[in-house]
Amino acid sequence: KNKLIKMSTESAQAAEAVKEEVKPAATEDAEEDDVFGDDDDLFAEDDDPEAAAAAAALKEKLYLEAKKRGEEKLQKSKSMIVLEIKPYETDFDLEELAQGIKAMTHEGIQNWGEQHKLEPVAFGIKKLVMSVIVHDTKVSVDDITDMINEKYEDDVQSIDVQSMSKV
Repeated sequence: KNKLIKMSTESAQAAEAVKEEVKPAATEDAEEDDVFGDDDDLFAEDDDPEAAAAAAALKEKLYLEAKKRGEEKLQKSKSMIVLEIKPYETDFDLEELAQGIKAMTHEGIQNWGEQHKLEPVAFGIKKLVMSVIVHDTKVSVDDITDMINEKYEDDVQSIDVQSMSKV
């Protein structure tokens, strides 16, 4: 019985000695890893003014590049619009109307389609179908229909958009 108590006492003392030996070694390793002394606060902000200035300059540069790309993309954005123009009367000359519309100019209109079609609607009335390519930032569909309506308000019954797609 005494031998068991003596062995358990010796093993407890040995365990404590091992613990004491391990603790200093662990703290020494931690001190060696923490060369700069800033490992304690991982989410602290840098107080270095040069790093802050460099980060601000980089952020400004990226912002300007993104803005430039966005402006270029807007300038290049174009749409092709196909219009259906219906006259009031059956005897109205749609070929003349097509030539008159194609002669219209606006800074937002790139070009009118070279061809146009006359499609039957009903009772001898035909509609004029023509296309136009426009710069999206400079002119809208409403602007184009208003231009046509102002010039041919007595002859044109309605203007509908048949299709619109990005070019």
